[in-house]
Amino acid sequence: MTKDYNLRTAIGAMLGAFSPGKVTDLKDTVDLYVSSVKAKGISIEAGVTAARSYILGAVTGQSLTYAPVVPEFLIEAERIDEGLKLRAAPKTIGEPWAAGHAGKTYADKAIAYRKALGELEHPIISPSTHAKQWADWQAYFEFRGLKGSLDIMEKHKEAGKGHTVPALSPYEFDPEFPIQ
Repeated sequence: MTKDYNLRTAIGAMLGAFSPGKVTDLKDTVDLYVSSVKAKGISIEAGVTAARSYILGAVTGQSLTYAPVVPEFLIEAERIDEGLKLRAAPKTIGEPWAAGHAGKTYADKAIAYRKALGELEHPIISPSTHAKQWADWQAYFEFRGLKGSLDIMEKHKEAGKGHTVPALSPYEFDPEFPIQ
């Protein structure tokens, strides 16, 4: 069974659910929907899901009396396709840190801790003068999957510069970070 067959079947079922026996040329109508889905670059899976959503009455604002016209159907199929693409996309963490992101949360805790101690909130460390702290923060960024922070550290290291970080070890404020 081909994916095209699944899309054709789903669209045929959708059309039949709204106007059983009233579509004069079902094959041509189904062909129109299928070719429109393909022309817009929408995945077959999204087209099938959109047809099922219409059959179930699950599309916001849909007519419960008539099948959607092709443009309405394509809007729903595109919305579903975007969701499928997002779900399938590789997950990245913190590029850059956003509010609520684990790395930002822990960094904010570290800064608050340092402020409470009356110390600098963001000192600059360098691999040559602060080797242990540099290694700790590099390991922490790897542990949390913070590729952007690792890249910045690497660029600063290559340029012989320091890097601004909270002025304590990540071991002091992130209980999930394993001691190395």
